Amino acid sequence: MLLKSIELENIRSYKDRTLIAFPNGRTLFQGDIGSGKSTILSAIEFALFGLGDIDANHLLRVGAAKGSVFLEFESDKQIYKVYRSLTRRRDKIVQNEGYLYENGTKSSYSVSELKTKILEIIKINERTETKTTSVVYRYAIYTPQEMMKQILSSNNERRLDILRRAFGIEEYITAKRNAEKFLSGLRIMLKNKKDLVGDLDESRSALQNKKEQITILKNDIDAIGSSIEETESKMRVIEENLSLLTKVKEQLLELDRSLRTCKTNLSRYEKEKTMKAGELDTFNHNLVMTEEAEKVITDLDPVYKDLASKRLELTTLADSAMQYDRLTSEKLRLETMVKNEGDKLRTECSRLRSEVDEMAEELERDQAEISKLDDLKKEEITLKASITGLDQARSELQIVTDRVAQINAKLHSVESEISKEQAAINKILELSHHALCPSCGQRLTPEHVAQMVEKFNQTKYSLETECSTLQDKRQVLEQEKLIISNKISKFEKLKIDLNSVSIKISALQVKKSALDSISEKMTQKIICLEDLTAKSENNDFASKERASLDSLYERLNSLSDSKRLYEDCQRAIAVYQKDDVEKKYLENLGLAQSKSKTLEQIEFVQKSMSDLDKEMQATHNEILELESSCKLHSVKVEKLPQLESEKISVADQLASQRQDYAVRNARVRDAEEYVLEISQKIESLEKKLEGLHYMENVGRWIDDCFIPSLDVIESHVMTTINEGFMHLFQKWFNLLVDSPEIMVELDKCFAPVVHQNGNIMEVDTLSGGEKTAVAMAYRLALNEVIKRLANMDDNLLILDEPTDGFSKEQMYQLKYVFDGLSASQVIIVSHEKELEGFVECTCRVVKEGDCSKIEVTN
Repeated sequence: MLLKSIELENIRSYKDRTLIAFPNGRTLFQGDIGSGKSTILSAIEFALFGLGDIDANHLLRVGAAKGSVFLEFESDKQIYKVYRSLTRRRDKIVQNEGYLYENGTKSSYSVSELKTKILEIIKINERTETKTTSVVYRYAIYTPQEMMKQILSSNNERRLDILRRAFGIEEYITAKRNAEKFLSGLRIMLKNKKDLVGDLDESRSALQNKKEQITILKNDIDAIGSSIEETESKMRVIEENLSLLTKVKEQLLELDRSLRTCKTNLSRYEKEKTMKAGELDTFNHNLVMTEEAEKVITDLDPVYKDLASKRLELTTLADSAMQYDRLTSEKLRLETMVKNEGDKLRTECSRLRSEVDEMAEELERDQAEISKLDDLKKEEITLKASITGLDQARSELQIVTDRVAQINAKLHSVESEISKEQAAINKILELSHHALCPSCGQRLTPEHVAQMVEKFNQTKYSLETECSTLQDKRQVLEQEKLIISNKISKFEKLKIDLNSVSIKISALQVKKSALDSISEKMTQKIICLEDLTAKSENNDFASKERASLDSLYERLNSLSDSKRLYEDCQRAIAVYQKDDVEKKYLENLGLAQSKSKTLEQIEFVQKSMSDLDKEMQATHNEILELESSCKLHSVKVEKLPQLESEKISVADQLASQRQDYAVRNARVRDAEEYVLEISQKIESLEKKLEGLHYMENVGRWIDDCFIPSLDVIESHVMTTINEGFMHLFQKWFNLLVDSPEIMVELDKCFAPVVHQNGNIMEVDTLSGGEKTAVAMAYRLALNEVIKRLANMDDNLLILDEPTDGFSKEQMYQLKYVFDGLSASQVIIVSHEKELEGFVECTCRVVKEGDCSKIEVTN
């Protein structure tokens, strides 16, 4: 697989759409720590395999709603393009479906489907897991710095687990562990089943006992059945006698109900007679009150007739009184309108006087200012003549400024050349003898270094001379620039004065043109004021309202008598209402008119009381007959409790017999079910006993043959891989550390072992550069071994911060390492600038604010 390009948008510090190309050969992504270098590697991995174990919050830019990665790569000489994106939904970030361009055709896939397709294209044969990145990719192509430290610092068991998975041989240890789990579960199952089979003899004995118990119960059931038949016959005789007596009892109950009904009716008739007597007393009292009411009506009749007469007269005068009130209201309204119109006229006169006075003052002020207009025009002509040289001075200043900028640019270029030459000679002086010259590639000698220093001093002297000349020219131009700037400042000041005078002239001309208009308006207002003043003094306003008022006064005089009579009637009626004359008259009239009705009610009540006496006598006779019949039936019913008690006794006996019969039947059924159940259990236990012997044989085979065979096979495979791994590990370490005193090898758990002067050293005791050399050699060896085991092409290798802790001498040893790599595309991420000399392309990663950018330098 070869990478072609990647396009990032809202991925970590890459905000705007950023396109990064990956040429063949060795490419260095160089930048400060935190500039965004490692984000590129995470984005490549995300495009190929999805999030996996990458944190989505670490990948999507803070505050962005959506981010995307578009990766172009080559596999088997065919170009593929893969797109993946992330979306923020509330407080969660999810990856969306992606798509793949294959042979120019776009195909959409789910997250997991796209990962499986990519693994198939780049020929990585491993089990697809949604929550993890490709293990083969991580250890064969790109191993992050932290993962390599984890392998080296882990204990032996943890390291072997990681490497088994990376080598693709974890099936051996997985099969062994699964077999051990199966064997442990098998032993527990065999122990439990043996406990169950131990109940077999006890179950057979219980089956025989239960069969004998069933025979005894069936004999008892036959004897109880005969007893039940005799008891049922006796019960039928008792029930027939009870049926006869029950009918007699029902007749007695019916007689008793009729007797109670008659007594109730008799009591009701007596209550009704009492109520009728009370009503008769009430009607007699009402008759006395009607006679008294007739006397009161005779006394009140003249007064009531006078009240009616006054009310009739009041109705006749009501229209005139209402008309008088309406005219009075209209009179008040018109008087108010006349007064308001006069007030309004006087207010308008006052406002016009004030406006005329203000306009007169304004005319006087404007005429005084307009007298200055001629002097200002003369001053304007003088100032225009004084600033004629302003444009020429500005042009001269721009020419001088451009010349100063050119000299500054050239001066900066010369100073940069001096700094570069100084840095180059310092770099050569810092190198040890026999190191390679970074300029010509020759071995450094004292003579070669002296020649380089002499050449540098000559170049430096020439550049410093040129720099001094440029500085002198710049100083002359700066003086000239200062003189022109002072001249322009004077012109600018005069121009400001000219603008001020022009503004004043324009304002005075506007005022001059407005004077006639103001004078004309003031004349109009004076005429209007004189007219309104004359109207106010002569009461020449509200003429309609004044005419209406005169007419109203005449009509009010004509209606005043009717209004007075109306008020007299109201006062007389109020006196009668205070004495309740009408109420007393009408109440007594109603009582007098009800006298005939009261006489009819008295006659009706007396007849009803006579009818009740007859009903009470008939009911009393019926009660006597019913009491006699009840006594005759009560004698027959006395035998009923004895017969019912006998029935209960026989019923209890029958129920006990039937319960005993049912219990024994239930015991027989339970016993037969138990026999069936125990028979099935015995049959099942006998089959389990046969299965136990088979499972014991399987367990012995797994423990004695299968697990030991897996250990032997895995040991042979790991030993073979270890030999090839160690050879590559030693090869890369010897290229990085040129010291015969230090040797490295791998133990059987793939842990690096360091020998120094014959002594075994711990990796943690080595210097920082030596530890980095061990880690890098281990990483390169691991990459190569995994590619061979997975039958992958060796086209791509990604190295993340491979030189952390290297000295400058070790840094130059990297050239031999890079030359020894067979990958046609190597991508290096580092903050070390020294690596620029060992690669074909350098991409500088810089961060401006919170956004990263890529600058290709060569």
